[in-house]
Amino acid sequence: FVAAKTNLNAVRNEIATGGYSLYNLRASYDDKKYRVNFGIENLLNKLYALPQGGAYLGQGNTMSMNGVPWGTAVAGMGRTFYISANMKF
Repeated sequence: FVAAKTNLNAVRNEIATGGYSLYNLRASYDDKKYRVNFGIENLLNKLYALPQGGAYLGQGNTMSMNGVPWGTAVAGMGRTFYISANMKF
């Protein structure tokens, strides 16, 4: 769980970000010789902005009719799947 960022520094052009919570699912299978890990990060595919993740500071709406506004928070990672395997020898 991450609280909203409301204590901002104007000198660093910080922007406010909302609070969020992410749910991750991880599991593994282990026997004497092999181990397999797998998981899903951001299980619900929540759209969120990291408090220290930065902001898009480009030209904004001057570049196109539907451009990204100046100072828009960069979104965090979406749903991510992973798998790994290890072998002992």
